[in-house]
Amino acid sequence: MAGSKDTKKPYYEQISERLIQQLEAGTAPWQKPWEPGSHRMPHNPVSGTRYKGANAIWLAMQGRSDPRWMTYKQAQSVNAQVSKGEKGVAVQYWKFRDRVPKRDENGKPVLDDKGKKVMVSVELDKPKVFSSVVFNAEQIKGLPPLEAKKEPAWDRHERAESILKASGADLHHDQGDRAFYRPSTDSIHLPDQGQFESADRYYSTALHELGHWTGHPSRLDRDLSGGFGSESYAKEELRAEISSLMIGEELEIGHDPGQHAAYVKSWVRVLKDDPKEILRAARDADKIRDMVMGYEPNRDQHQEQGQKATITPAAAEKLHKLDKDAVEGYSPMESWKMMQAEAAQHGYTARIDVNKDQDEFASQFVIGYEDRNGDQTGIRTDMYADSKLETSIDGRRLSTFISNDSESQPRHLREAIQEHEQGKASQPSSSYQEAPQKPQEAETAQEQGDGSALSLKLAEKVAQGFKSDEDRARFMERVQERLGQGADQSSDIRIRESVPAKGDSDMER
Repeated sequence: MAGSKDTKKPYYEQISERLIQQLEAGTAPWQKPWEPGSHRMPHNPVSGTRYKGANAIWLAMQGRSDPRWMTYKQAQSVNAQVSKGEKGVAVQYWKFRDRVPKRDENGKPVLDDKGKKVMVSVELDKPKVFSSVVFNAEQIKGLPPLEAKKEPAWDRHERAESILKASGADLHHDQGDRAFYRPSTDSIHLPDQGQFESADRYYSTALHELGHWTGHPSRLDRDLSGGFGSESYAKEELRAEISSLMIGEELEIGHDPGQHAAYVKSWVRVLKDDPKEILRAARDADKIRDMVMGYEPNRDQHQEQGQKATITPAAAEKLHKLDKDAVEGYSPMESWKMMQAEAAQHGYTARIDVNKDQDEFASQFVIGYEDRNGDQTGIRTDMYADSKLETSIDGRRLSTFISNDSESQPRHLREAIQEHEQGKASQPSSSYQEAPQKPQEAETAQEQGDGSALSLKLAEKVAQGFKSDEDRARFMERVQERLGQGADQSSDIRIRESVPAKGDSDMER
């Protein structure tokens, strides 16, 4: 479906080859100047998330004027249809880090004060890769037209200034016509603001240098040792240019490509020597953007200005902490925004808070929903630390598996909203009634009158995926305990989607 003769080539080679062509032609996304508020990075309006890293660059390089992208099924989920004959674009997701139990000097798992294993984030020796195919909104019939971009935000300069101040960077206005970051003194040097042709240009330049500033050993620790013309210098500028494009788009201050022409030959040489460099550069650019934008005071309030959805301070703190170590495709923040966006499409208000339930298998967050009249509904979404979701209505689960799938999870919420709107919250939804017809689902056992036996058999199969005997034993003990409480509570046993088998990933994208 990707429709490209290059699909047999590794993803990074496809990106590098196309990027080299665009760099030499001067048409790479960050080589072109963008006026404030005129450029939007690729994003998915169905899931409510933005594309990151190399995927964002790859989609931006496709030459589309509409920044909206989605899968074939996602288009259908919003009553739209990919036009006949259209070819999609392959994107990939990489898992560079994973969470594993922390171990002591004897190799035993370290436990916290509640007896739970302490988990740590570690770099994988070899990243795990997963693929998907997406289509641009220009290729899809039935979507609403792209909302016209309004005038740049009136407070964009105030926001940019607040980031510079909050960063604590040592910033000097002592230059005539140069702007640079000096690693030896960890300081940024700029001309006076009045020497720039506009405030947008000034802040674009200042934040570009702040991007370099994040590379200091005390921050993101990148190689800043090379002088102009060196390979390491070219690599650092590549990261700074990509992140500047992202930051300029988010703050609506535009993007000034600056002296990119001086780096083109170096960039081309670096990419030809090592096509995988674009993956590392894009990943680092995302980290730069996240760190720079993370300095914006009250960023959460700004992002939610004018929206109904709310997040408690405790939930915000915990979300940001988990999101910091999240692997791509498993972001709790993105799962929350996905459900938030789906609720808003129906005029509903989504509210998230930490789960007060201290049960070892309980979710970390609970999302509640209010209808258009501001009344509480019986709809609830539990969200776990790994971003996976489970939606229920009046205590009845609408899905068998817990996942963060961007198609099924919003659909479950839509079903719950439809039930609430129709005043049938006490009746099983059609999707729930059909579930027992699927033999692979856990509820089948209960409908066939042999729930405990089949649930135990299924649990034993799931337990085979755990790496240690200790984990398997604890899991089976918990399952047997739940089954012993009676059939009415057996549905509380949550079988997580994509439970890892030996050597496999727990990602389902």
